[in-house]
Amino acid sequence: MNRESQLLALRPSLTTLSQEAQLKSVEIFQNEVLRPILKFQNNLTLALLKSQPHFSPEVSDRAKLVAHIKTICNQPRFKNQLIGMIIGLMSVQEYTSYAGSLKEYNKRILSMQAERFMDQLG
Repeated sequence: MNRESQLLALRPSLTTLSQEAQLKSVEIFQNEVLRPILKFQNNLTLALLKSQPHFSPEVSDRAKLVAHIKTICNQPRFKNQLIGMIIGLMSVQEYTSYAGSLKEYNKRILSMQAERFMDQLG
């Protein structure tokens, strides 16, 4: 078994919209590659967030928690670590697609992950 088939076997399967033909290629990549990897890496990315020096899990107000998470997610070191955790589980072909729209995919990774954090902690 090669690296690519092993990586694909690790990912959880997710149900997505049935009208994928109408979706843009960026959205297809997001649904077929990014979302399963984010789900698979959930415990690790959550541990990364909780290990940040300025993270405070005691924030009780949802609005303050959202602002707190967004502040941490905008720190360059955190962003690079988080993105590295995601692209490290891509196949070479997926990485090639990712590299073609790097800025767009990074933005999507960070926003989807921030939403996951808020859903789990809020």
